[in-house]
Amino acid sequence: MKILITGSSGFIGRNLKKALAKRFGESELVALKRKGKLSDNEHLINYNDRQTLLDCKACENVDYVFHLAGITRGISEKEFFQANVLPTKNLLEVLSRKSPRLKRFIFSSSHAAAGPSRNMYHRKKESEEANPVEHYGQSKLQAENVVKEYEQILPYTIVRPGGVYGPGDKDFLGIFKMAKSGINFYFGNKDKYISLIYVDNLVESMISASLSEKTISKTYFLCNDEPVTWQNIHETIFKICGKERLTLNIPYKVLYFISNLGNIYSYSTKKTPLLNVQKVRLSKPKYWIASNENAKKDFEYKDTISLEEGVRLTYEYYSRNNYL
Repeated sequence: MKILITGSSGFIGRNLKKALAKRFGESELVALKRKGKLSDNEHLINYNDRQTLLDCKACENVDYVFHLAGITRGISEKEFFQANVLPTKNLLEVLSRKSPRLKRFIFSSSHAAAGPSRNMYHRKKESEEANPVEHYGQSKLQAENVVKEYEQILPYTIVRPGGVYGPGDKDFLGIFKMAKSGINFYFGNKDKYISLIYVDNLVESMISASLSEKTISKTYFLCNDEPVTWQNIHETIFKICGKERLTLNIPYKVLYFISNLGNIYSYSTKKTPLLNVQKVRLSKPKYWIASNENAKKDFEYKDTISLEEGVRLTYEYYSRNNYL
């Protein structure tokens, strides 16, 4: 069996690659990378140049594809299209030629593609109309639609993870660093709800979904059973770190002003800061809540890691590897 991963150098991709190697040790595991040093069975390609994909032997006679490559930070609609939509289209076109017997194409989308919920009692379902609120979510929804265009040629499954955290994640690392300092900042999100998923739960559920016949041509939210507030998240992290805290709340209006400065910084340096207008738009809705019932029904998805356990495992990893 031959398995192809894109985005294997990212946070989720690294964990997925390890899980696949552990579960299918005798299989051929190959990876596509945009840049960086290459290790065994890794191939450097330009997703936006279809010919480089056609020339890449990693795309030949593949059985399973896990497509995770893309960006989560950006400023312009064009930037997200070129990083999230066009690579998906080119990869599918090449696979339809070079791997016509593909058993499954797993596309890692995002809850952002579906948009937020109306209130805390409304858990977004896959059958509902999507309403993304910023460029990242819009690009992921566009990419989902591209995947669906190949339904008659390549069997697919789309997954929409909630907020992903765990050992090696850089976004949640900032909260752990706050905990170390003893100062707790809320960036306009203290009472807002989110559906999370621990990274090990995510990668195992992606593998399970790829092996189930029930998941062909379907989309699934992957998240914890119960949503949490950012206050829950921060308090759990401070508790695990054993720190008292001085809490400061930054109002959304102030955050939006600062995010505009982030955009100016991006245009002048060509670097995208975490705090920019698109990220702030993503954080504005109060409820990012989804239902995992269809995943439970079709491939026995289980929420096995509690928030406290996930935070503890993440903290131990950061401490062990001198991130803090």
